[in-house]
Amino acid sequence: MCYNFRMKRTHQLLVCAFLSNICFADSGIHRLVDEIYAQLTPEERIAQICATSAGNLTGSDGRFSTEKARTRIPHGIGHVCQFACNRTDEPEALAQFVRDVQAFCMNETRAGIPAICHEEVISGLAARTATTYPQQIAVASSWDAPLLERKCRETSEAMRTVGATFALSPMADVIVNSNWTRLEEGYGESGYLVAVMGTAFVRGLQASGHAAACTKHFLGYGTIGGGEQRGWRDIFEEVVYPHEAMIKAGGAAAVMTSYDQFKGEQAVSNPTLIQGILRGYIGFDGTVVSDYSAVEWGVRRLNDGVEKTRLLKERAAAAIKAGNDVDLPQGAAYLLANVEAGGRGVGQALAVAVTSDRVIFRKCAFLGHQDTLLADGPHRGDGVSRQYYEDCEIEGTVDFIFGGATAVFNRCRLRFADRGYVTAASTRQGQRFGFVFVDCALSGKDGMKKSELGRPWRPYAQTVFIGCRFDDVLKPEGWSNWRKPENEKTAWYGEFGCTGTGAETTARPAWIHTGSLAEADKYFSERGAESWNDVLAGSDGWRPVE
Repeated sequence: MCYNFRMKRTHQLLVCAFLSNICFADSGIHRLVDEIYAQLTPEERIAQICATSAGNLTGSDGRFSTEKARTRIPHGIGHVCQFACNRTDEPEALAQFVRDVQAFCMNETRAGIPAICHEEVISGLAARTATTYPQQIAVASSWDAPLLERKCRETSEAMRTVGATFALSPMADVIVNSNWTRLEEGYGESGYLVAVMGTAFVRGLQASGHAAACTKHFLGYGTIGGGEQRGWRDIFEEVVYPHEAMIKAGGAAAVMTSYDQFKGEQAVSNPTLIQGILRGYIGFDGTVVSDYSAVEWGVRRLNDGVEKTRLLKERAAAAIKAGNDVDLPQGAAYLLANVEAGGRGVGQALAVAVTSDRVIFRKCAFLGHQDTLLADGPHRGDGVSRQYYEDCEIEGTVDFIFGGATAVFNRCRLRFADRGYVTAASTRQGQRFGFVFVDCALSGKDGMKKSELGRPWRPYAQTVFIGCRFDDVLKPEGWSNWRKPENEKTAWYGEFGCTGTGAETTARPAWIHTGSLAEADKYFSERGAESWNDVLAGSDGWRPVE
């Protein structure tokens, strides 16, 4: 059977641009990518250069979990790593997992960008019922490049069957140490043989356009001392040459840097290696990915949390400045540092996740950045979490109050730490109330760009502001439909009796409800409540304010 899912044309082009600059991309696709990139938030941009494992997206039954995805990849994700080799599923189950991942990324995130699902295929697709071929050192012994190309064509078809589009193969290290622990993955000690066999591998795998090949490891992995003991002429003629051949003659779509150092500097953050040799000398214009955990290599085992965080941020900054595009396999360093040109240096900073019922917070401070306060749960049956916040301080950037709870915020101080959105409600269909803000004050950092009160994380999002004061921190439109016009028909957003320089509603979209304090009564009465104090009553009559 063949893996298949429907994809919007713009999404198809974007995936093609990620897969290969040689096989797919042209000036039109580059312009399209630039246009999409310009519309992404910093958090969405970071998500596209990070990755996650399949286990982070599956429930206890081994199937894709939408709830886990909402927590793990709320802004989408660049790569889903080795989803087949770490599972015992049949091909159809693997394909269904990928369909579910793509449906979530395209329909449940604002950006709508599908993920790249990658696998290791040195000896064929490592999945149940797939064909296993000889290791590369055995294939090299045949000196039969056409046979290897045919093998890789078959592997590409197997990848397509389960939805994999990116291969962390071939390995093109020139191996001069017979004791090296990964000797079986390579083609031996001859740079020429490695170049011939590696090029055949790339051509075969990419021939159908179903998959992208990633040559690795750049550079000197498998070589004594990471190239320290080899002169530059030897390095170019023996070690660089196979990669150059696979890129120029084979059209390799991606390159993976190595764990180790090259000429005394970490390969993943080595500008001489990536910018000078790979981009400059070879002329490679495709994607550069890290080997697994290479960015944080040697740092993650540190016990000192403060020092570990500092070093991880430094490593992330160095890697991305050197030209390493994607942080595999979890994006741990990139997510921590939130490195992006002109970015804010901070990513998701969840302060509190509240999923219980009848919860009260008084005079508490919730300080974070993106996704500061998750007011959510319990997402089972008809239960809705009810939460009350009074005289609290809540600070953040993007979606800093988000979730599906029914929550009342009374006399709270809301502050933008930088541009973003106050709320991202995920109110369920049929739920009477979502987020209700009463007599709150909204301010922001000096000089920040104008922002918005909210955007619908889910189609039936509900958020209202009643008698609140807004400083001059809001765009004239005040709200976002999350680039989905259909949300305007289902979401319910309102402002009643609000004051301040940011409370002018004449430019608010037609689908936003605005009015006086008296008109807020209609909002409550239509939902079976007399005032905001009845919002949390439920069947047990709970009222935190008597």
